Amino acid sequence: MGLLRILIADDHEVVRRGLRSLLSSRADWEVCGEAVDGREAVQKAKCLKPDLVVLDISMPHLNGLDVTRIIRKESPQSEILILSQHESPEVVRAAREAGARGYVVKADISRDLLSVVEAVSRHRNAFSSNVSNVKDARLKEAEQSRKASMPGSKFALSAESSVNADFLAGGGEMAARMRSLDWSKTKLGPIEQWPQSLKTSISICLASRFPIVMYWGSEYVVLYNDAYSTILGGKHPWALGQSCRDCWAEIWDTIGPMLEGVVSNGEATWSKDLLLPLQRHAYSEECYFSFSFSPIRVETGGVGGVFTAVMETTEKVIGERRLRTLRDQAASAVHVKSEPDAWRVSAESLGQNLYDIPFSILFQPSGAAGFSVVGTAGISGTHSLCRELSTPGSDLSEHLRHVAQSREMVELKDLTSLAGALPTGAWEVPPESALLLPIGGSGKDRISGVLFAAVSPRKALDDGYRTFFKLVARQIATSVADARSQDEERKRAEALAEIDRAKTRFFSNVSHEFRTPLTLMLGPLEDTLATADGRLCAEDQEKLLVVHRNSLRLLKLVNSLLDFSRIEAGRVQAVYEPTDLSNLTAELASVFRAAMERSGLRFLVKCEPLPDPIYVDRDMWEKIVLNLLSNAFKYTFKGEVSVTLKAIGDAAVLEVKDSGTGIAEHELPRLFERFHRVEGARGRTLEGTGIGLALVQELVKLHSGSVTVRSQPGKGSTFTVSIPGGKKAPASVYRRSYRDLRRRGTAMVASGVRRGCSGEERYPGASVAGRWLCASGLGRSRGGTRTHCTGR
Repeated sequence: MGLLRILIADDHEVVRRGLRSLLSSRADWEVCGEAVDGREAVQKAKCLKPDLVVLDISMPHLNGLDVTRIIRKESPQSEILILSQHESPEVVRAAREAGARGYVVKADISRDLLSVVEAVSRHRNAFSSNVSNVKDARLKEAEQSRKASMPGSKFALSAESSVNADFLAGGGEMAARMRSLDWSKTKLGPIEQWPQSLKTSISICLASRFPIVMYWGSEYVVLYNDAYSTILGGKHPWALGQSCRDCWAEIWDTIGPMLEGVVSNGEATWSKDLLLPLQRHAYSEECYFSFSFSPIRVETGGVGGVFTAVMETTEKVIGERRLRTLRDQAASAVHVKSEPDAWRVSAESLGQNLYDIPFSILFQPSGAAGFSVVGTAGISGTHSLCRELSTPGSDLSEHLRHVAQSREMVELKDLTSLAGALPTGAWEVPPESALLLPIGGSGKDRISGVLFAAVSPRKALDDGYRTFFKLVARQIATSVADARSQDEERKRAEALAEIDRAKTRFFSNVSHEFRTPLTLMLGPLEDTLATADGRLCAEDQEKLLVVHRNSLRLLKLVNSLLDFSRIEAGRVQAVYEPTDLSNLTAELASVFRAAMERSGLRFLVKCEPLPDPIYVDRDMWEKIVLNLLSNAFKYTFKGEVSVTLKAIGDAAVLEVKDSGTGIAEHELPRLFERFHRVEGARGRTLEGTGIGLALVQELVKLHSGSVTVRSQPGKGSTFTVSIPGGKKAPASVYRRSYRDLRRRGTAMVASGVRRGCSGEERYPGASVAGRWLCASGLGRSRGGTRTHCTGR
């Protein structure tokens, strides 16, 4: 007998590789080729003319039975050996009728293949009866064993056929239940008649720790593993072996068409977080699942069942939804301005989640043991339930009163009997229970209100659900408390603002009342001083000078108060003019030169020419410069005072620097506050009101500028003023002209300055500057001796 040439045909590479390894173990056998589908098997059989073709019964393009018929017709010298996962007598008979000489179940390849091939090799022309008889005998023995076994026993297979029940080995509870179930009484029939594709799928299902369910056959019989039993809930273990239509009747309208589509077209489906209301715990429960329906192909190439890997995502979906509600509550509370807003916004937030809270009512205590509705969601405020709850003395209102007093959550059951027709929220049926939760209130504090929250008819009121309701009530309480705090803060701020406005009006009125008599006093006084020579003795003249200086000081204070009151009242408008700021600043600073030199101080003025004129109000700039120089002179006893003006970028920067007593660091943040004075500061005079630097800051702001200070005790201070440049004047903010006020408020100073202080001949503004020094107690008497006034 010569060399046996064998052609292998199977669409799985792993199977082909295993067959090649087995068949190559014999020296007188040779694998002459391989084919991956039915068409290729026919073509290679024609070309290679093998002695034996070992082929799978289920292959693409042409199945094994069709390939057998073609090869036996076109290449009768080639014998056929069919491999299959199925061992039913019908399939064996079909293989024999197609012309196959042998039949081996894939599960038995390692045991039977070599002996069957050897038989074919010995009896190439009279082989069919040999192999078929062996197989027929094996099947007959299995059938007799099944019939002899006791119904309901753990194993229904004979010792010979028990090898084929290995797919039920292990697998936990469900494997044991499958082994013990009398499948002959189910739609699947006895286990020994199950196709290998079903056995293999069940084996994979049982071995997995992931929830898996299979639906087999035209009735979609339910088969599942241990992990899936928790999804079934109360339907486990009854569901095993039942049809899917019976098991999941409540969702059959959804999944039925999906299953039929998979079977008909052989394509898998994918669903993510799909809502499936299951009745697995004696009520219709809101459940979500992500799953895939995948086809299970049988030996003939068709779809015999559906393999489903499923993951329940109910907790994830509902948890995210509840978290979103709490997040939206917190976010909307940011914009709350009042307590009524807090109640309204809270109700609107609850209305966005009618799944977990089908409807809700917010109550606030009102009157004697009564409650009023302050917000609703999913229900009208005129609903009979709202009226019943807010009616003092009613049964439902007593529940509210109890919650308000005890500050404990209360559950109301059988709602429909208490209130009749109720809103359904996001569901098609009304809720059956509700919770009453206290809002706010801790210790001896009175609660802010009560939340009536309906419970979803699709979820059990478990601990997680109760915690969600408590968090909702707590968020509402926080929002209401914050709104009340804002209300109180707003009222306090309004009260303080009214006090400040009253103070401003008082200063303005008092300043006006002071300035009129001061003006009337200064005129005659200055006339008297102008003609005093020869008419008054020196002592009387000195007394009049003291009166004059203190009158000027008082006038300066009055004018400063008027400036502040008008600025705060919004009645001041700067008149900006393009100005040669270098020349103006240098001329203003020169007024202080004589006083500086008489005091033994070096006075440095360095005002660099600026590239462009700067828009400033000249009167305001004058006050800024004179105030800063007056302060520098007042608190500097030795060393120097310098005035610098230069361009830095687009801004004009004024710097007034001294080597005086300096300012402690902790005083710097409050230096520009009104009426603030540095404690223990040593100056040339003790007078001062704390207005000067505050006024400087306000005047600088009117120019859209800024003023800063650097200082060290014992080393001096540096004040820096920055005014933006540009081709346009700063935007006007106030309504009246500061220049008009300046003309009216200081006209009397300019009219009498020629008799009080020096310097007006050099610069027209020197009259104002000189009088500034006199009013500050830093000027010169008529006789030329320094006089310390009681002014600032």
